[in-house]
Amino acid sequence: MLESIIDQVRAGAIVTLTPDDLAELLARAELVHEEDTYLSDMIRILRLDDLVLIQETADKTQIIVRSQPTVDGARAFVARRLETYERMWDGCGCSVSYFDP
Repeated sequence: MLESIIDQVRAGAIVTLTPDDLAELLARAELVHEEDTYLSDMIRILRLDDLVLIQETADKTQIIVRSQPTVDGARAFVARRLETYERMWDGCGCSVSYFDP
């Protein structure tokens, strides 16, 4: 099942994972960076072969994964996401669009 997910991510899709898919991904991939968002579980940068992946949880229950071209790009994405969560924590009324690229 993970191979199908990787193919979809490689094609540019943002893919929803089951908890079992996530466990398999975490067992196979190298963990590059991990942050607790305090609002929506963990956000992770993973490396699987030649892919750089970002795994996060949308709306506290939906596990998703997307690719980024580089680790630096992934770090910038995570930093922006964490800034949004910080503003949300402060009551900005903003939200995260998880399925936007």
